[in-house]
Amino acid sequence: MRLPILLFLFEAIICCQALCQSTVIVNAKDLRFVLRVDTVESDYSDICSVGEIKIYKPKGNALVQIIQPGDNEHGCGFSKNGIFVVEDMNFDGHDDFRLFEFLPAGPNIPYLYWLYDSKTSLFKSDTALAQITSPEFDKDRKLITSSWRNGCCEHGVDYYRYNKSELILYERRVAGHDENDEEYSELWTLENGVLTKKKN
Repeated sequence: MRLPILLFLFEAIICCQALCQSTVIVNAKDLRFVLRVDTVESDYSDICSVGEIKIYKPKGNALVQIIQPGDNEHGCGFSKNGIFVVEDMNFDGHDDFRLFEFLPAGPNIPYLYWLYDSKTSLFKSDTALAQITSPEFDKDRKLITSSWRNGCCEHGVDYYRYNKSELILYERRVAGHDENDEEYSELWTLENGVLTKKKN
């Protein structure tokens, strides 16, 4: 009786000192995403990261693609819907997905993005969207908004659209307080390919 208990304790200690793994399954319309979540215990809190994403077709359980997402981390208590989101992010009618990259000190939450490539029927990492924090995707208006904060005294909203396959920042609204603690607001719009501050 002692041997199984000792083996269990030994395995638990090794797991907690090194790396523990669990699986998270996210079902989408046409695909199933199986995430391998690695857990590393630290002195402060449990930190998790997604080490691998396997993508399957639900019918026949056929493996479509395996993705190694690279560096990412989040608190282990985060919901799966918070760290992994499946939706059409370039408005082409196909589901794409994004993965929580890390939790910053401010509200500007970065993600890692993958877009569906209809030519290959595979997902490709997208670096243009990776520049956008805390995104919201409006499929009806084909509009992406990004709310951000710059330090204590400035915040804003950026508005993006796709021009064919190119992501364009076409408007920025900024509000804040200057060094004299006076409020200001700015509107920047795209003019001749350059984001330009409009005069008040």
